[in-house]
Amino acid sequence: MKILKVILLLALPIMVSAQVDKKKTTLPEGVQDSLLGTSLLIKENAVVFSKTYASELSKDDLTQRLKEFLPSVKNFQLTDLSNQNKYQFSGRLASFVVNYRKYGGSLMGTPTILNSALDGDVIIQVKDNKYRVIVSNIVFKDVSLLSGDKSNIVLDDFMTKSKRTAFRSMGNIISIGKYIDQDFTGSFDVSANRKTAADF
Repeated sequence: MKILKVILLLALPIMVSAQVDKKKTTLPEGVQDSLLGTSLLIKENAVVFSKTYASELSKDDLTQRLKEFLPSVKNFQLTDLSNQNKYQFSGRLASFVVNYRKYGGSLMGTPTILNSALDGDVIIQVKDNKYRVIVSNIVFKDVSLLSGDKSNIVLDDFMTKSKRTAFRSMGNIISIGKYIDQDFTGSFDVSANRKTAADF
């Protein structure tokens, strides 16, 4: 009986590991890495926020709703008319400050880079019952460094490793990514932000 217990104890790790699903998570084509729990991706060696929102509206109605809504997004302006058509808008975030306090952050408990404003390029693409927001070329402006100097911090370099092919796994990088994701997600959500004259 004692031998049977020893055999079971030795075989248990083998039996348990056989039950573990060893499927590797696959990323969409062109995506090199993603920050777990966010819409931040590394695509073509650049950090981008890419979020698809669902809607009950048709393509034309959703396009009209976005035209009414986009002027209310903080520090967003439409730009680059050459990259726009009926169902795609190009714009720019300028001096956008991530509202980390809205999502539970505090002045002393949040990475200091989030106290600086950021700039970024925005593309919004519309299809039936959905639209996608892509924010790229994100740069934090005039970030205070330990030396007392100020510098612009390019998110592509700050959050990645291995020649921009993977996200760093440090806690503050993950925290920064989550706050950026939450504020961008909330800022561009048409259904959550009904800021029209009728609501005045």
